[in-house]
Amino acid sequence: MRVSGMIWRVACLILLYACFLSHLSSLTSGLAEPSESAVMLGEIVYPSKVLPGHLFQVNVSVIHSCRERAMTNIGLFSRNSGNILDPRIIYLTGNGTKNILFELRAPNVEGLFELEVLLRYWHLGFWVYNKEYLRKPISIRILDQVQLRVSLFRRGVGVEVDGLRLETDDSGVAQTILKVGRHLVKVPQKIDLTADTRLVFSGWSDGSVSNPRIVEAKSDLNLDAEYEPEYYLTVDSRFGVAYGGGWYPAGLEATISISSIVAHIGSSPLLPERYMFKGWVGDINATTPTVHVKMTSPISVKALWVNDEFSRMVAATSLIIIAANIAIIIFLVFRRRLI
Repeated sequence: MRVSGMIWRVACLILLYACFLSHLSSLTSGLAEPSESAVMLGEIVYPSKVLPGHLFQVNVSVIHSCRERAMTNIGLFSRNSGNILDPRIIYLTGNGTKNILFELRAPNVEGLFELEVLLRYWHLGFWVYNKEYLRKPISIRILDQVQLRVSLFRRGVGVEVDGLRLETDDSGVAQTILKVGRHLVKVPQKIDLTADTRLVFSGWSDGSVSNPRIVEAKSDLNLDAEYEPEYYLTVDSRFGVAYGGGWYPAGLEATISISSIVAHIGSSPLLPERYMFKGWVGDINATTPTVHVKMTSPISVKALWVNDEFSRMVAATSLIIIAANIAIIIFLVFRRRLI
């Protein structure tokens, strides 16, 4: 009887210990999932500087993992005024990221506009807010100035802004700080690279083709000047007139020609030197008087002429025959008079 009683007491103790372990396990599992981390601030996107009195946006992302629908408050606290700007109430459910876009107006004076993104959410009957991941400070500089960057993609090129000359740096960019408003920007119409290669202004990346041009600077402004290459076609000839020389845009077809294929040179009208056009030599070799060439690089050609010795010999022979005939005629005439 005593043995059975002891067995009963041991069994009860074992049962009570098992219940205690089960309860302890449930408490431990509950502590392993802290409720404070269910909602937190994510990425915040905002401008580094804004013009006085201008509207700007702050995009705040909220990361959440909520089993049940959770009420959340979010707003931007202004340290300058001590007020919460544009407070919002949102409800979050499940896992994900929600973006909240705030549109604010900058103060009318220059300086540092300091804000703090504040987030709190309702959980288990109280507000969770005093956590580092629920608040993030941001600073925005209020300036009545903008930065102008003009890209020409070449170092040491002059750019004029309101008559002031700037020069592009190693990255091919000229930059300056301007007051908000209208400004006159001018870039070179032509940039010489070599004696026979140059760049010619074709327009701006925003579609404008004016140079100089007036720009309305309301915020930082980037302008890309666009240029097209041009190549020089050199056409030379000892005789006649050679046509087609000059500057051509890259890829354009140029026409080379010569005014005459025969040249008579010399002081004597009876025995002039006669030259015949034989073709073109240089970067292009051709035998026709007219040649079409595509300008993909600088090109230099020269007309090739050869002395027509045969024609000169024929002319000389003809003169000798004529002179001999005249001499014979004169001889016959004097001889008849003597008889």
